[in-house]
Amino acid sequence: MSTLLSISITLATLIAALATLITVLCTGMFTQRPPQGPDAMGLIVPLATAAAAVLGFLAAGALAGSRGALDWLLTSRAVGSLILGFAGLLVGGAVLGALVGWSEKHPWGNVITLNFIGVLLPALFLVFLLSSAWVDLPRLRGGGFKALSLAAASAPAVGVVIALIGLKGYVQMQAYRNVAVAQEMAKQAAEESRRAALTPEQRLLEDLSHYSPTQPLWTLVAGLPEEQSASLRAIWIERALQHPDFENELRSTMTCDYAVYRHGCVILLIEMPADRIKPATYAQLLASDARQTASAIREGGLARRDENDYSQHAAHIALAAQRVTLTDELRDALDELRSAVEHPAAATAK
Repeated sequence: MSTLLSISITLATLIAALATLITVLCTGMFTQRPPQGPDAMGLIVPLATAAAAVLGFLAAGALAGSRGALDWLLTSRAVGSLILGFAGLLVGGAVLGALVGWSEKHPWGNVITLNFIGVLLPALFLVFLLSSAWVDLPRLRGGGFKALSLAAASAPAVGVVIALIGLKGYVQMQAYRNVAVAQEMAKQAAEESRRAALTPEQRLLEDLSHYSPTQPLWTLVAGLPEEQSASLRAIWIERALQHPDFENELRSTMTCDYAVYRHGCVILLIEMPADRIKPATYAQLLASDARQTASAIREGGLARRDENDYSQHAAHIALAAQRVTLTDELRDALDELRSAVEHPAAATAK
């Protein structure tokens, strides 16, 4: 049974040693530059091995205590197992803390300190664990092993210090985060109050000031059919007319497949300044929209769908036609639209 326990201690110790070694090698003995940005995903490996080291030290310490590694100090091996298990946890935590201190560039995280915490002290504790696994039981109570135990105790003691530093850092980080959240909430509340004090026209002008000069025309006219405020419509239309490629944007939008965008352009034609109207050119665009709208009404009637009110759309086309040249093409398109509007049910039944 004693041999089996010794073998178990050795295996757990070797696992802890191997995991610690891999962790340290991944950092180049804490001399390499910590990965940043997308490369930080590479820290998964050393974090995993550091966690494995914690478990290995924990298991090895608990097993060493159950074999009598603290018989020189305690009469109960169960208590010794508990104490050394916790000590192993702290040593593994020191390895993990050294890794975190390196990756986070902690002020105390220089090469010498990190190697002392993450390499030298764990190595001393490993020697203690291996010794406790194979030293004869009577010698575990001797002065030599007692001296080794006291020396090895420095490793978990440093683990306690690292844990306290980590706890302090966590508390500070949470405090900073809480302050940042409170400041952001106050900033948002102040901004909401400021916006609430503005008139709708002022809010819209402020929003539009963030738009790109080449903002697609459909984003500026899509809401016009639903906008009840004439002053707000005027602001949208003024901004739309400032587009550097207005004519091409108007042509592409008035001939697109989205009825609500075409409807917005029709409102634009109705309410835009007279000196911007191009009667012949816009008559052609209006005729195209009238034919598309008539086709949509024949297929689905006048019911509102696809965010567009086809009844209002048809009425607005008729109004816009009064501002452009009544060409034969436009007249025919309006007759087609009128027929679809007057007989929507019959047209849909077909």
